[in-house]
Amino acid sequence: MLHPPVRIHAGGTGLRRGGGGAPPQGGNRVPFPGRLLPRLPRNGSRRRRSDRHRSDRLHHARRGRGVRMDYARETSGHDRPMSPGGPDRCGGRQGGFARIRTPPRIVGLILCAALFQGLSRHAAAGTVPQWELGAGIVGLQMPDYRGSDEVHGYLLPVPYIVYRLEWIQADRTGIRSTLLDREETEVHLSLSASPPVRSRNNRAREGMRDLDPMVEFGPSLDIHLWRGDGRRFKLDVRAPVRAAFTVESHPRDAGVSLSPTLNFDVAGIGGRPWQLGMLAGPIFATRRQHQYFYGVPGNDARPGRPAFDAHGGYAGLQFLVALSRRFEKAWFGAYARYDTLRGAVFEGSPLVRRNYYVSAGFAIAWIPFQSSAMIERGD
Repeated sequence: MLHPPVRIHAGGTGLRRGGGGAPPQGGNRVPFPGRLLPRLPRNGSRRRRSDRHRSDRLHHARRGRGVRMDYARETSGHDRPMSPGGPDRCGGRQGGFARIRTPPRIVGLILCAALFQGLSRHAAAGTVPQWELGAGIVGLQMPDYRGSDEVHGYLLPVPYIVYRLEWIQADRTGIRSTLLDREETEVHLSLSASPPVRSRNNRAREGMRDLDPMVEFGPSLDIHLWRGDGRRFKLDVRAPVRAAFTVESHPRDAGVSLSPTLNFDVAGIGGRPWQLGMLAGPIFATRRQHQYFYGVPGNDARPGRPAFDAHGGYAGLQFLVALSRRFEKAWFGAYARYDTLRGAVFEGSPLVRRNYYVSAGFAIAWIPFQSSAMIERGD
């Protein structure tokens, strides 16, 4: 005899397991979005359900605000209670499972992009495969956002994909399309990204809207100032201008940023194929982007967090050093970055808990597959 099925409900408090009676205290949530799971009898057999019945249950679970995935999280004494001023705007609850609006695979790719955008773009000229394919691991430690005093670490597997054409390249540093290539000047299309922040896990933003993951893309002007010792040494000015958009079902415009940098790259350190890159420069952004990260609307104000209206302009200085090496079937890269926010137009925001930002990361990739076709790559 089969027991009654276990129904999974998607409600305002997340996914809840239901049955014949009222749900137990705490919701008894399970991390499966909108599915009907039959209980197994003791003999291990399982009743087959029709596609129509399963579809009806899935449609019922997706009704209203939609289905979101819940991920298990251990509770501890460091967990912070829900905001006393009203419902949890992040859509999560204290303890049990922490809700993430973005699928983990997207978060992983965004974290990978956040790491690789910090690595040096320097690569020695020569003949290289047209495409390469592999996989690796990325480790990243960074604050929730520039100015946050809460740091999180990430370790996750990522794909390694490189594709090179005469006018476009997709590799570990992003996607670039060469619009103008002259001896002293290049113009690229560039891409970068930033990971999401759950406000329920950040004391400064508690009770506020989550920060969605963000992608930025736009042109980058590269000016070659100096080449030395057979182009082993490079001194460039790079000025990327990127428009930012949130990654969600209805993407929102998150402003524009400009981050001109002075870059110094060295190839072949100590006679070995190590590549060293260093850069420094200011960051500027529009009011919309600063308001997204540092603005505090009046309805989110509370004691210790007054309302704040951010303005566009200067956003601090960044300093970065990166080291990488290509082996026959592998690649390694690491970087460290330090930003100072002194004098930034949003420095007075209650969401700025530190006037500096430090992040670091590494990546190791195994690259077993590559094309037999080779192409020439300049510096």
